[in-house]
Amino acid sequence: MVNSFINKNTKYPIYKDKYFTPICKGAPFKGNTINIIQKNDVKGKQHAELQIINTYYSGCVRQVYNNKDNKTYTTYNIFPNHTKWYTKKMEDIKHHLYLEIPNSKITIECAPYHLVLKTDVEHKGMYFEGNIDNISRLKELNEILKDFKKILKVNTIADIVSTIKGSREIIDNGGQTLSVPHLDFKKYFKLKRDK
Repeated sequence: MVNSFINKNTKYPIYKDKYFTPICKGAPFKGNTINIIQKNDVKGKQHAELQIINTYYSGCVRQVYNNKDNKTYTTYNIFPNHTKWYTKKMEDIKHHLYLEIPNSKITIECAPYHLVLKTDVEHKGMYFEGNIDNISRLKELNEILKDFKKILKVNTIADIVSTIKGSREIIDNGGQTLSVPHLDFKKYFKLKRDK
């Protein structure tokens, strides 16, 4: 099934036990790149997994269809540019922070040089969304992140620390497990906002 998505004349060869990327360059529009990846399993057979990864100025959308469970898993990531006030505030806090929005799979992780909003969505069957839908969803998520940053900017470190309800283990980009303060959603979003 996955072969129907692959151009046989592509200049990118298939490597056993590795990823295959038939499209790795090119942008349908400025600020966008797209990768389509098929994964082979360790025995060299097709794994029947198809990934479409779109990157935009504001973030990244990774859509993975897995034939074994007939589901599509979509991950949205927003990683904005860091401003001076943000970096300074997070250096003063001296901790990574983690916030999870209740009744959703939306999380925000932040550190002095790291700020990411992430959410995962699961669909039955093969369900790939296009650029318009991806960008629309990223814009919606970016509004949540803007609100988070407004609160972070105008409140004191003591106010922000007062909303910590415990800790949460996360895995950082280097693969290390970190125990980070977990912010209480209700307390945090009751703090004053920048106007």
